[in-house]
Amino acid sequence: MSYSIYHIDLKIDVENHFLSSNVELTYYCNAPLTKEFHFYIYKDLQVEEVICDRNFTYEISSQIANWSPFVLESKLIKLSLNEPIHEGFIQMNFQYKGFIDIVSEYGVNRLSKNWIKFGLYTPWFPLAENMEEAVFNVRIDIEDGYEVINSKREGEYLMIRQPFESQDCTVIASNSFKCIKNKSINPKVKVYYTADQYETSAYQITNWVSIILDKYQRFGMVEIPELSLVIAPREDGGGYARKGLIVLIPNDYEEDEDYFTFIAHELAHLWWYRAKTDSWQDWLNESFAEYSALLALREIFGEHHFTKKMKNHLHESKGLPPIRNISRNDNQVRKVLYVKGPVVLYELEKHIGREKFAELLHKVYGKKVTTTKEFLEQLEWIATTKAKDFFEKLLIK
Repeated sequence: MSYSIYHIDLKIDVENHFLSSNVELTYYCNAPLTKEFHFYIYKDLQVEEVICDRNFTYEISSQIANWSPFVLESKLIKLSLNEPIHEGFIQMNFQYKGFIDIVSEYGVNRLSKNWIKFGLYTPWFPLAENMEEAVFNVRIDIEDGYEVINSKREGEYLMIRQPFESQDCTVIASNSFKCIKNKSINPKVKVYYTADQYETSAYQITNWVSIILDKYQRFGMVEIPELSLVIAPREDGGGYARKGLIVLIPNDYEEDEDYFTFIAHELAHLWWYRAKTDSWQDWLNESFAEYSALLALREIFGEHHFTKKMKNHLHESKGLPPIRNISRNDNQVRKVLYVKGPVVLYELEKHIGREKFAELLHKVYGKKVTTTKEFLEQLEWIATTKAKDFFEKLLIK
């Protein structure tokens, strides 16, 4: 075992917008001679105690930390060991509590009467600075009548047991969930929504998910048996994907094909998620997910809609910085990953042909590619050295 394990007791007091948590963390240190560890937690949570099985000291910052483009409302917990350790495990315990309401302008994370969502972006658990994947087991104490997505009742509590490593453990709960199930596809799908006004979007998502997943099977078999899709009761903030969970917003798009592409992008992250998200290598996640969505659009809605999208992307990509070495803090990084990335993949598909390109995507997923170097090796294997050189020039253009 070479990953960290969280065992968390989480108590949610809905009426008072309050949570308390006791976290037992078996932390895996993969760097030799390490003395200092950084964890981050939501800024308004009061840390009552930190315990470690080594001689140590700790400090809790009172300032909001500017350490990640994704995690915007956190503070630092710094643990310093008296003696450095070699690679291995450390036992830690964190106890904290605090009030949470809406904690971002989009309401992405919040604790309210009808909708509760905690996750990585305003971390409710001690989030390691390296954001390495971990396994989470969360025992949730919440009043009767609330359902927690991807949990099962065990005695008095609801339990989330993630059977896989992940950067995040997202807790989503409501006392008014409605659910549409589709067990005829792999993975089995559940679509959750909280209000009648989202019912049309929910059925639209259910129908499209079946179609999109069928198209994406060409990349290879997805590694999860069940998938929950949740329509968040907000209009802004976009969507995001985790293993076994996708959070979406209701359909507020003018054209159905735009909502289709939005859903297809998030579903594509079931395949494209392995690269580091805090560097330019994230193009292997985001650009691949976006171009996969456009390929699905081409098959379902037709060449005309695909060509229209690509013309817009080609126009928008003019003047953007190169993909290679783009900083995740660059103010144009989103356009580079979501617009320019699909453009260079489109150019590659035209260069090597659709059949070879489809073979390449299958190989990249099957080989669990995590870096651009590995991707280029697969490209050279599937196509030619000339194709590899052609694409390397696109990455720096």
